[in-house]
Amino acid sequence: MPNPEAVVPPDRVYTLDDLESWTFAGPSLAVLGQPVTHSLSPIMHRAALAELSKEDSKFARWSYFRFAVDADDLESALPRFHAKGFLGLNLTVPHKVRAVELVKSIDPSAREMGAVNTLVAQEEGYAGYNTDGEGLSHAVREELGRPLKDREVVLMGAGGAARAIAVQLLKEGCRKLWIGNRNPQRLHELMKALQPPFVEEAPRVVGFAFDEIPETLPEAPLIINATTQGLKKDDSLPMSLDHFGDGTQIYDTTYGCANIWRRTADARSWDYADGLAMLVAQGAFSLQRWTGKPVRLETMRAAVALALAPRLA
Repeated sequence: MPNPEAVVPPDRVYTLDDLESWTFAGPSLAVLGQPVTHSLSPIMHRAALAELSKEDSKFARWSYFRFAVDADDLESALPRFHAKGFLGLNLTVPHKVRAVELVKSIDPSAREMGAVNTLVAQEEGYAGYNTDGEGLSHAVREELGRPLKDREVVLMGAGGAARAIAVQLLKEGCRKLWIGNRNPQRLHELMKALQPPFVEEAPRVVGFAFDEIPETLPEAPLIINATTQGLKKDDSLPMSLDHFGDGTQIYDTTYGCANIWRRTADARSWDYADGLAMLVAQGAFSLQRWTGKPVRLETMRAAVALALAPRLA
C-alpha cells in the first residue's frame, strides 16, 4: 500500500480492495479503467508533477495511480475515491459514457460529447469534463500544421472517441464532416446525437457505410482514424483509400506501432501523425484542471516516448 515514504512503481495496478486501506498522505490522482494495465497515464503525469515540483515544492507530494475498476463497479467506486480524497480522476474504457450520469455536474461540451474523461473533485462529488476533443485539436494543429477550422474531414469510426472528435470538429468550424463506420446502428446513433439541439449546424455531417463509399468524398481531406484498426501492425484498413489523392493528411488516434495507416501514408507521400500527441495533450489539459498550473507537454511526451520505445524497437 502506498505511503509518503515509498516510491510506488508507475506500472502497479491497484484495485478497489486497495482503496479501502489507502494510506498515501499526499494529494492523489488516478486513472480508472478495465483493462488499465496498458495505460501510460501514470508515467506522463508523474513526469509532469516532477517538473511542476521544481517551481512549487508542494507538487512533490502529489502522485498518480492506476486502478482496475469494472464497469459495474463505477457507480459505487466514485464516492469511495472522493471520500479518500482523490483530487482528480481520469476515466478510460469502459467508463467514459457511463460517468456522464454519475458526476455531480458536467461541462456542457462533455455532455455534447456524451462522455467524460476527466473528473475534478468538488465538495459534494466530482465534476466531469472531456479533454479528448481539445487534445485532438492541439495534436492536429501541432503535428499536421493546420487547424480544424474550414477543413474537410473524413472521420472513421462511430464509437465514443469518434463522438467526442466529431463534436470538437463541428465546434471548431470544419467545413464538412463525413463519418464512416462498419456498424449501421452505431453510425445511426452517432448521427442522431449530432443533430440540433445537441450540436448546431449538423447538416454539414454526412454518414456512410464502409462498404458504400459515397462519390462526394473530398479528394484531399483530413482523415481521422477513430477505429481500433491500427492497434496492431497487421490490422487492415477499414475501407479503401484509393479515392483520396495528393494533399490528404491522416491523423491516427492509435499509437505504438508502424501500422497500416502509417505505411499507407508513407507510400502515398501523405502527411501522417499518430495518436501520441493527442494522448499527451488530453492528459496535460486534465492535469492543468487539477493543479491550476500550465503543464509542459514536452516533458510528458518525452516520458511516454521513452516508455513506448521498446514496442517500436
